[in-house]
Amino acid sequence: MPNPLGRRRVDTTPADAKDEIARLKDELNDLRKLYLQDMANVSSDMRALVSQLTPAPEPTPPVVEDPAPVEPVVE
Repeated sequence: MPNPLGRRRVDTTPADAKDEIARLKDELNDLRKLYLQDMANVSSDMRALVSQLTPAPEPTPPVVEDPAPVEPVVE
């Protein structure tokens, strides 16, 4: 059955595979560290921005006058 993605299997020796796996694991760990650092920086920036915001004044509720009492109709 042909491969629909057109990928070909690359034969590697176990030693090459172990080196490649180790290299990829190191790269993944470095990327995780950078990601955590970036998220900490974003969080810090967000806190700084929130602290600079001034709260908007609360709108005053509209004044509602009591309606005039309804007098009963006498027939």
